[in-house]
Amino acid sequence: MIIKNGLVVNPALGLSEKMDLAIENGTILKIGKNIDTDQVSNDTEVLDATGLVVAPGLIDTHVHFRDPGFTYKEDLHTGALAAAKGGFTSVICMANTSPVVDSLPVLKDLIDREKNEDILYRLERQPHKLSLKWPGSKGKGASRDQAAFEKAVSDFNRMEAERLGLTDPDLRRTVANMQHIARNFLYYLQQYPERIGLAEHFIDYYQDRAVYMVHKYKKLAVTGVKTDKVVNTQNKLKSLLSQLDQAYEEQFTQVMEAELVTIDGETTVMAQNLSAQGLYDPEAAARRKKPSSLKGSLAQWKQKAADRFDAYTDGTFSSITPELRHKINEERLITAVLAFFLGSFGIHYFYLKRPVRGAIYALFCWTLIPGFLGLREGIRYFNMTTDEFYYADYLHKYGA
Repeated sequence: MIIKNGLVVNPALGLSEKMDLAIENGTILKIGKNIDTDQVSNDTEVLDATGLVVAPGLIDTHVHFRDPGFTYKEDLHTGALAAAKGGFTSVICMANTSPVVDSLPVLKDLIDREKNEDILYRLERQPHKLSLKWPGSKGKGASRDQAAFEKAVSDFNRMEAERLGLTDPDLRRTVANMQHIARNFLYYLQQYPERIGLAEHFIDYYQDRAVYMVHKYKKLAVTGVKTDKVVNTQNKLKSLLSQLDQAYEEQFTQVMEAELVTIDGETTVMAQNLSAQGLYDPEAAARRKKPSSLKGSLAQWKQKAADRFDAYTDGTFSSITPELRHKINEERLITAVLAFFLGSFGIHYFYLKRPVRGAIYALFCWTLIPGFLGLREGIRYFNMTTDEFYYADYLHKYGA
């Protein structure tokens, strides 16, 4: 990679000058003026940093990520993203979290999640153009198929150039998904050129119109006009584009239809052979025991209650996956109910795999003190946030 025309700042060297950098495998090879790009390979990425500062990563020693406990204000991902955008590659988090990061389980959880973050704020790359070549099939209609294939690749590259100029985040995601499908589609057509005729709608209409709509949306956005008519037109373009990725997939599926039929036939024959040998039972899943009405009602009640508590707590816990958050809230609800109604006997502590505390409550239940403590603890569990219950009890119970 070569970064050109940036203001290179290095306090250690007393450097503050407009220069170029040559980088290879994450190591700076050269810093100088007007590094020659003609001598590098075509695969080398060249970034124009005109008007930007190129400097060592900055360090912020006082940040408030609020993770865990207050992730509706800030979390590990959004805080790191904001830091990276400002040029900060290292941060030191304050302790105003709940629970405070002062124990190994909490610290280990943060470190594990930090390893999964892949945040890199950088100058926008050049369009990822395709350079697919016609496989060279011969025969009747080959020249027509070649022209269609080359048009499809050209339209893909046009859309790639348009995509990188979009500022609307939702539309960027939509178009990126369309390009992902289109890229796979074109590779497939290169491998099976005889099926290009089946992709007529995709090649002659879908891609071409998608490029047109994105281009028109950008032209409207540049004007800065926010009248109802302009906004409605932009929304209509976004709505249509959001449906085109489905059209891409439908066309891709139609082109693969013959292959899907072949696979279906093979699996049917295999299933019949296995059934004849008593090794395959297609109705096994259907014979699963249905839950009793009481069990089904309880499961439905638990689902509604967990949803209720999802809404009650912070609401957006990016630090914990939605599936795990739902499970944690369900556990918290059950613990609260057990503490409230059966706290005298320490049942909630047995449920949380804390048998010693449970046994103490059971031994002294006759004093009625465990009963009052159970009521208080039931209320406490009801009022706990997801993160608080996760670190206080869930990790202990499941050894997560």
